[in-house]
Amino acid sequence: MEAKPMVKWAGGKRSVLSHIQPHMPEDWTSRSLVVPFTGGGAFYFAFGQHMAGDALLGDAVRPLVAMYTSVRDSVESVVSVLGGMKVSKPVFLRARDRLSECSKAKGPCKSSVQIAADMIYVNRCGFNGLYRTNAEGGVNTPWGKVPPDHRVLFADALRACSDHMQLTNAEIHCRDFRLTLRAALARAQAGERLLLFVDPPYWGLQDDGASPGLFGPAVKESWTGYTAAGFNSQDQVDLLELLAQLRDAGAHVISTNHWNDGWIARYAAEGFEAHEMPVARTINRDASKRGAVREVILVGAPRR
Repeated sequence: MEAKPMVKWAGGKRSVLSHIQPHMPEDWTSRSLVVPFTGGGAFYFAFGQHMAGDALLGDAVRPLVAMYTSVRDSVESVVSVLGGMKVSKPVFLRARDRLSECSKAKGPCKSSVQIAADMIYVNRCGFNGLYRTNAEGGVNTPWGKVPPDHRVLFADALRACSDHMQLTNAEIHCRDFRLTLRAALARAQAGERLLLFVDPPYWGLQDDGASPGLFGPAVKESWTGYTAAGFNSQDQVDLLELLAQLRDAGAHVISTNHWNDGWIARYAAEGFEAHEMPVARTINRDASKRGAVREVILVGAPRR
């Protein structure tokens, strides 16, 4: 199963955020932030501390949520464990095995501090920062063949992330996006002003040479492999329905995705505006296939 990079420590994400920021409402600092697909947390860590209210975060990737929870609550323990993990393929494989066990678990991960360290370690030492799972939910991110002087430990960055999460009183849950959005909808209907940033598993990349279909022309490549359950067309339909409800309840919604005419038309029918955004892709193992792709920013401004 495929997945996109998990933690985007590199500054390259800043160029994407610069495309998104102009589509934020003028009153964004007075709104509470909701992020149902937290992933690497780039948007949250860039803007969350400047916003009002408590941040509501969610993700279906169990080890990822365990990592954020431990960094928020026990950052010095995470730093200590990471500091004892040498950079080597055997250590990488053991860390990956523990992540697989956590990913497949039905309840909370055992030893969340170790899982947090493993998640960061595998992200840094795996191929191009990928977090990838197989159909059974096991983590199969390949070893990245890092150079001997590669540094895994980012103590100051982790402490800054912990401070940020405590400052924003961040609440993070490992759960289906529908539950996070329904919780947000209840808050919006109670009068709370929300800003949603939604970066879901993406639709298929559009093949401009193909004939349009129900959901627009697409190739097989798609970022759906965050969990063993995947992310299908019905999930995308449910997502759009909930985002429209939140927009109608007064939330300002910003979502990103691949450019796909069929899906964009469905969003437009619900009153969302589409803005093209060129993005450089750098994670394909074949360097000749890396380069700019068309993505879209979908904006749902409150109707009231």
